[in-house]
Amino acid sequence: MQFLGKLWRGEYPLWISFWCFGCAVGYILFAVFIFSLSASIKRMGAESLGAAELVFLCSFIVFPAYMVVALRGIWKSAEQYEGVPFWKGAAKLAVIMACIKFVRFTYEGLASLGLV
Repeated sequence: MQFLGKLWRGEYPLWISFWCFGCAVGYILFAVFIFSLSASIKRMGAESLGAAELVFLCSFIVFPAYMVVALRGIWKSAEQYEGVPFWKGAAKLAVIMACIKFVRFTYEGLASLGLV
């Protein structure tokens, strides 16, 4: 788990923080989250908590927590970036847009469940 601490502190180069941790790992975790949500919705009639529901509950905690670490890591990496200033600003703009999208996605999801 040292890689998460390194990411949190922005110790990875900007391109690794953005493309590897932000995009690749972020989309993989999002896909697991959506797949498990879909599977648990299909099994809503089941009496016991199945594997899909357990994965969904875990990913409901893991995905947001990971995204907080990844987005902060990208921001910190951008602050330390010494290359073309455009990429520093573009990375920070992408983090802001991802935060807005994440809050909106979470709100809409909770609203669809009647929790908001």
